[in-house]
Amino acid sequence: MMDETDKSSTTFTQFTPETSQPTILGEVWDGRRFAVPWPGNKYNIFIDGTNRAICSNPSGHLYVFDLNKDKFQQHTWLCVEKNGYFGFVNPQTGRFMGHNNSDQMHSATFQHEAWELMTVRKHPEGGYELLMPHWWHTLKKVCVVEGSDTVVLRQHITTVWQFVKVD
Repeated sequence: MMDETDKSSTTFTQFTPETSQPTILGEVWDGRRFAVPWPGNKYNIFIDGTNRAICSNPSGHLYVFDLNKDKFQQHTWLCVEKNGYFGFVNPQTGRFMGHNNSDQMHSATFQHEAWELMTVRKHPEGGYELLMPHWWHTLKKVCVVEGSDTVVLRQHITTVWQFVKVD
């Protein structure tokens, strides 16, 4: 009988950290299961790491607000597709997220046309960026400017969004 270890079964540990600490330190699970946005599904769209979701009021103004405190309860968005682009329509009102010529986001139209087209891009740190064509030459980001609750379009401000599927 051989006492020598078979070299083909030796464990390789170069990349195994030497720690007994848990891999997630102090994080509390918020109960959400993030999803990949896809046409035919309904979502609440949160700013990553917050309870603030994209909401609409009766006049169509888009803002982010604590989902549990939003008095209008217009924060669920149905993802649809047109010409390879996504769109997000509020199932309560039938109105699409879109933008005006002042880079303000709103939910004002029943049509899924050029100013309601969106694309979703995976962010390298997790979550997604929402992008919208602006004229024919630019993709602008759907974002919230620091210190504001208003949803707007900007070229150089990134807001990372998370999608939570709603049944």
